[in-house]
Amino acid sequence: MNRGYSILFTLWIILFSLDLYAQENKLDTIHKWYRPTHVQLQFAGNIGMFSTGVSWSLLKNNMEVRYSIGYVPESVADINIYVTSSKVIYTPPININVKKNIQFKPLAVGVITSHTLGKKYQQYEKTNRYPRGYYWWNVPFRNALLHNLEIHVKTDHKPIKGISLYLETSFWDVYLISVFSNSNTSVLNLWEATTFGVGGKLFF
Repeated sequence: MNRGYSILFTLWIILFSLDLYAQENKLDTIHKWYRPTHVQLQFAGNIGMFSTGVSWSLLKNNMEVRYSIGYVPESVADINIYVTSSKVIYTPPININVKKNIQFKPLAVGVITSHTLGKKYQQYEKTNRYPRGYYWWNVPFRNALLHNLEIHVKTDHKPIKGISLYLETSFWDVYLISVFSNSNTSVLNLWEATTFGVGGKLFF
């Protein structure tokens, strides 16, 4: 899927889900299982300087499946970069009720798969510029483990059912290998290889 199609696909899902919510009272026969439950906006986290997308809450809201597309502007990275990502997050039912309508979720864990769009990221292994085996990984694809700290506020104002703010900590494959292989901990430690992101979610 190229960059243009990925952006259009993400926007289509967001607009389609919002349209379904707007028509909820008229379309009672909609199969709610495929309808996104919320949208999110995230800053940083190695999936773009800014990223946005949609999510589905499953298993009595204990599991979340998320799709998003991120953007890094040319002013930051010398070129415009677009990243698609998918996340699966599990939140065990061990939450802290701060107030009647405020809940703290400290144990959300999951996995991330990201894809940086553009043919240039697939050409590093095909050039003589780098020694053989220098890029031993698949450059455009990355995988990570994540942990989220989340504050969720329930609202009584329809169509918005709730708002969440979260801090995401992620540990990416290449960084972890760089830390733990060849005794590199003296050069790069786990803290330096940790990625952080912050975001918000809007539930419908």
